[in-house]
Amino acid sequence: MPDLPAPPPHRPRSPRPAPSPPAGTGRARRRATGSVAARRRCSVMARGPIHGRGMVGGWEHPVNAGRGAAPGGRVMLADTGPRGMSTPRDRCDTLPGDASEGSPAMLTSMVCRYDHFLTEWYGHWAGRLPLARYGIDPAPRPGRPHRKAWEWCAIAQALAERDMLRPGRTGCGFAVGTEPLPAAFAAAGAQILATDQAMTAEAGAWVTTNQHAASLDSLFQPELIDRAGFEARVRFRPADMRALGLPWEERFDFLWSSCSIEHLGSLEAGWQFVEGAMQLLRPGGVAVHTTEFNVSSNEATLSEGDSVIYRRQDIEALDRRLRARGYGLSCCDFFAGDHPHDLDFDIPPYGLPDRQHVKLLLGGHVSTSMLLILRKGKVEAPTDATGQDAAPQHPR
Repeated sequence: MPDLPAPPPHRPRSPRPAPSPPAGTGRARRRATGSVAARRRCSVMARGPIHGRGMVGGWEHPVNAGRGAAPGGRVMLADTGPRGMSTPRDRCDTLPGDASEGSPAMLTSMVCRYDHFLTEWYGHWAGRLPLARYGIDPAPRPGRPHRKAWEWCAIAQALAERDMLRPGRTGCGFAVGTEPLPAAFAAAGAQILATDQAMTAEAGAWVTTNQHAASLDSLFQPELIDRAGFEARVRFRPADMRALGLPWEERFDFLWSSCSIEHLGSLEAGWQFVEGAMQLLRPGGVAVHTTEFNVSSNEATLSEGDSVIYRRQDIEALDRRLRARGYGLSCCDFFAGDHPHDLDFDIPPYGLPDRQHVKLLLGGHVSTSMLLILRKGKVEAPTDATGQDAAPQHPR
């Protein structure tokens, strides 16, 4: 079967032209445009410390900091930024891209929103992955967009842009279930180790919903790759994301997981996996994960249980935590969208034909998927005799 074609570049919309300055001078002009400090904070090219407001990945950018759920299945978006801050549409896609990549066009860490389903990169991967097998509309501009398709397409695009999906690359997927990504990445030429939870009573719920892999056979996708190519490039082993048993003998060029880290029991357990799994990367390697993101609160959330929801403050804390070990999170775009499909949310039972599934109500919170793209530095973080990171511990 022919190899997958190269994915299209991510083409962000051109930045909006700067508005004409208001009439008047002095105090009237300052009232209309905000203080000098606020205007500087608005600059999409301003660098600043990671701890600054609206800062992730070393760049300052405006975002919608406050959100609240309103009655009637809508989300209210509240602009809590400083006076003079530009609109939420001046996002990371108007900033320089990851400095290590040198491209302004790459996907960054971002919250799922409807306009992503209209992009060329989403259409490319939706046309390649067998979404209909999972009951998902495979159209490039789907009438019923589904965030699970967004997760798979965004993970694939982020890795392809970073030159990970080609012969000579090695990747490891966690909690792969029956997703199409191992076969798709193998079809592109990469060598893949697919992992999932060992068959236990705890895994039973995922088995009954066809979201658990126990062997290579459950991962084979004939629409993507022939049997011989699949068996030559894909291996399988059980792995517990809560106890990886580090260090492993193998190192990989890339890692991925699709909405799995929120099912490890707590917010902290998910971050422990993300941090620990970075040890499995070669220097310069890339990890891409999707997880639940709380779009209705930066305070109240689900912090323990079968499913947790990460807040913006948790994502920002993760970046600071990783930097101490020579890892980093790409620039984050927290804008959750303002299209009607972003404002309506699905409710249990999920997935009925008359509902969109871009946002959903989960445990009293409006949630959606978030893409996290992480890079390992070129220099290995120091480790102690057990192979664990020896970097200083920080409050969590």
